[in-house]
Parts: sequence; structure tokens; C-alpha cells
Amino acid sequence: MSHSYFNGLWAEAQAELRRALVDERKLGDGKDIPEADRLHFFSQMAQLYYKWISMYKKFDEAYDQIVHPQKRPLIRKLLDLVIARLIELRNVMVGTELSEVLYFDDILHFFSWMPSELDVPIPKYYIFAHPERKEREDLHAQLLKAKTDESDMVKEERKEKLAHEKIVAAYRKKLKAYEDAVAMMQPHEAVAILQKYERFRQGRERMAMAKFVEMEDSGRRRRKFRDTETLKLSPDQAATIIQVILGTEERFYQRTSD
Repeated sequence: MSHSYFNGLWAEAQAELRRALVDERKLGDGKDIPEADRLHFFSQMAQLYYKWISMYKKFDEAYDQIVHPQKRPLIRKLLDLVIARLIELRNVMVGTELSEVLYFDDILHFFSWMPSELDVPIPKYYIFAHPERKEREDLHAQLLKAKTDESDMVKEERKEKLAHEKIVAAYRKKLKAYEDAVAMMQPHEAVAILQKYERFRQGRERMAMAKFVEMEDSGRRRRKFRDTETLKLSPDQAATIIQVILGTEERFYQRTSD
């Protein structure tokens, strides 16, 4: 389709918008309408609602097809205002009928309208606008990930809680068995067990003391040997030993470097 067609579609929608605003001023807001006139008022509001839906579809089609950079922001603003007015009109009709479900059967039959003509489709820019769509997809992905992470965290916490409960139950079972065994134990058996553990404790203390004494004797012997060996060497002997060690290291480095 040519650009002139969508420009004409936009002009036609604006002309319908002006006529609809005039009709709304004549109709009023419907707040102080008698009960007997509610059906007639609802019929007029339904006709007005139909006109706004027709305008909305034309603005939506024009905004989707027109690529002129100066025209698109204006059409988008008009489209958003028409959507807002559609919501307001529906709220007025809900207040008139006192029901969230609106029936247009008689009006559709009288004006020979198709039921699909009162359907309000999703705006095309909401579906196909790439930046906004990317933001929505990112938001949905974040919400889904948060929900998944939360469920995984809950599962992990539940698993840890079950494992802890199993450990506690096993410990309580062992403790109960131990308490039952102690309750059925004879006095001489209890004395024998105490004596056994007391001998074990004393043996560990004796072993620790023997290790300590051995370490003290070993250190004392090393210090004594070091002191005696040092005192036996004369300055000349000590210098000779140092020269031998240094000479050995020097020959080793020379051999490795060659």
C-alpha cells in the first residue's frame, strides 16, 4: 500500500476523533441519569465505544505503517490517548450496567455489526517494537530466573532440613539405645567400664609424659654435643673446615657452569 493511503487513514481517524468529542459533550458522563433512561444511555455509549474502537484500529494501522520520523511521535501520542479513552468509556459502561460483563447483542443486531468489530486488539507497537520488546523480554527473563532461583533455594533448604532431621533422628536413636543400655547395666559392669576408661586415661598421660621427657633429653644431648664439639676446635681448625666447605662449593659451581 502507498503512503497516501495511510496518510488518508490517519486523516480519517482524526476526523472521526473530532466528531466523537462533539458527541461526548452532548452525551455527558451519565452520573445523574434516571433508572428508566439507563438502557438508552448504554446504547448511546455503546455506539460511541464502537466509534472509538474504529479510531483506535485506524491509528494503530497508521502508526504501524507510516515511517515518517515527524509523523510517528504524533500518531503514537494520539494512539495512546485513544487507548486511555477506551478504558474510561468501558469504566463508564460498567458503572451504568453495574457489571464487569457487557452484552452488546441487541446493539450488534440493530446496527448489523460483526462481533469482531468490538474486539480491541493488542497495539502492534507493543508486539513488534524492538527496544520495548527487548526490555519486556529481559524483564520476563529476570522474573522467571528469580522465580527459578527462589524455587531452587527453597528445594535446597528443604533438602538440608531433611538431612539435618535425619542426623538428629539417628543421634536420638543412638542416645536412646545408650540410655536403655545404661539403665539395664548392673553396678559391677558400670564399675568395670569406669576402671577400663580410667586405665586408658592414665596410659595416655604416661605416654605424653614419656614423650616430653624424651624430647627434653634429646635437646639436652644435642646442646651438650654442640657445645663440646665447638670447644674442641681451635681457630685454625675451624678456619680449615670453613675453607674446605667453601672450596668444595666453588668447584661444584665451576663444574656445573662448564
